[in-house]
Amino acid sequence: MDELIAFWTARLNEAEAIARASGGDGPQGQWARNEDEAGTGYGHLYDGTGEVVVYDEGSPGDSEFDHIAANDPASVLADIAADRALIALLAQAEREDDYDVSRVLREVASIRAARYSSHPQWQARWTE
Repeated sequence: MDELIAFWTARLNEAEAIARASGGDGPQGQWARNEDEAGTGYGHLYDGTGEVVVYDEGSPGDSEFDHIAANDPASVLADIAADRALIALLAQAEREDDYDVSRVLREVASIRAARYSSHPQWQARWTE
């Protein structure tokens, strides 16, 4: 495994641990806003069991609530699973010496891993 894939895998592992600790992919990890509260200037985010996971105490506002709900633990875990599938496809293409496929997947990997470019271990050369 090269440096970029090792770096990306480590970040995925960190994000997965956080998402699992925050409810995972079960009902507790599926967050939504009570639509009756939208646009009122106050509200809460609820998990799939009806428990409040984010209280409104003056913030976040409507758009922040929507953003938080769109990035709930279940969504994060689904995104991580997709990234891991890309890593597996890249590894398979490299094992099979499929240069064209591995070249394209390596490009996709560098694009996807660049989400973590603010991390201190990120190397700018990975996207050059």
